[in-house]
Amino acid sequence: MPFNRVRGVVASVFGDDLTAEGLLRSVIVSSPHSEQAYESFEWLTHIYFRNGRYRTLMANMEARWAAFPKKPGLKQEQTALAGFRDLPDQMASKPKYSELRHGPRQIFIPLRIDSAPVTYFFDTGAWLNCMSESEAKRLGLAIREAPGTLGTATGQRVGFRTAVARDVAIGAMHF
Repeated sequence: MPFNRVRGVVASVFGDDLTAEGLLRSVIVSSPHSEQAYESFEWLTHIYFRNGRYRTLMANMEARWAAFPKKPGLKQEQTALAGFRDLPDQMASKPKYSELRHGPRQIFIPLRIDSAPVTYFFDTGAWLNCMSESEAKRLGLAIREAPGTLGTATGQRVGFRTAVARDVAIGAMHF
């Protein structure tokens, strides 16, 4: 089954999350307390986090914590992810072609959050979208406390809170 873990990782890296999920789950089922299972749980975490599948993410983490209760860093991991507990899964509309116009050397794009037009920095490598508390309040988003922390681009860890928009539109796509 280690080969399935490697195949699952490769599928995840190349964006074939459905195949990756099946392969990684097969490793966990076949050898639930092995190092390969632990690493498979980790890759599933990346898939669920990247796709905004927060409920599945937390179920995956609960299963990993139960299977590996003595792993170093478990308490820190639980604290760091606590802010994602009870968040709804993100959903996307059917993919649609969109042309987003911006000036040369600009990395800001226009979008809408709950119908309010905004312009934000576009980071194609980010797994999370962040905004200031004042911006969340301006948009009328309810802010929830979260006990966890996030890593920044500088390597520092910072506290965060969460807010969920009902609709985020980027071009013709709705999330």
